[in-house]
Amino acid sequence: MAICHVGHAQLTKVDEKFQDGIFEPAVKYYGKKLKKNEADAYAKLGIMYDYGFGVEQDKALAHQYYQKSLTFGNSAIALVQIAIDYKFGEVVVKDRQVRDSLLQEVS
Repeated sequence: MAICHVGHAQLTKVDEKFQDGIFEPAVKYYGKKLKKNEADAYAKLGIMYDYGFGVEQDKALAHQYYQKSLTFGNSAIALVQIAIDYKFGEVVVKDRQVRDSLLQEVS
């Protein structure tokens, strides 16, 4: 139980720094979590690459991270972000049906 508590405390610190605009700890922390195939880490790194938070913006890599997030667990963050990709068509071809289907999975 103590391990979970420590992990949660570390996540809270990383999330707090992320919200304060200090992204380097988040990049490192979530990068380590990728080795454990944690869906949430893929989704959060996807957001960082999607919007250029602490890393060079790379929407294609962000989309790949969102897809991996779905592979390793159903992440609402990833579903919404992939739906946005299908709405605007920057990384994938615009597709209203796919977008709507993804958004239905979130609700």
